[in-house]
Amino acid sequence: MMIFGLIPNGFYQLTESVNQGTWYARSVEVITSPWMKWTVWLRIPGDIIFALGALTMFLFTIRAVLAIFRFPVPEQIGQLQDSES
Repeated sequence: MMIFGLIPNGFYQLTESVNQGTWYARSVEVITSPWMKWTVWLRIPGDIIFALGALTMFLFTIRAVLAIFRFPVPEQIGQLQDSES
């Protein structure tokens, strides 16, 4: 995501800012230019990987919370020892 999208866009805006001025680098012409649109599409593989990682962590958390309710931990150690004997 950074290598294909954010860094190239930042350098493109930097060069436009140096050549034309900051007002131009933040203008609609630069933001909607073919270069910016193309690099936005290059971000998609990184975004998909990031989303899959976030979804995996979310599912892991849900499974962990559900496991706590299925197999509750005894409140006291004495209860554990009484159940074993």
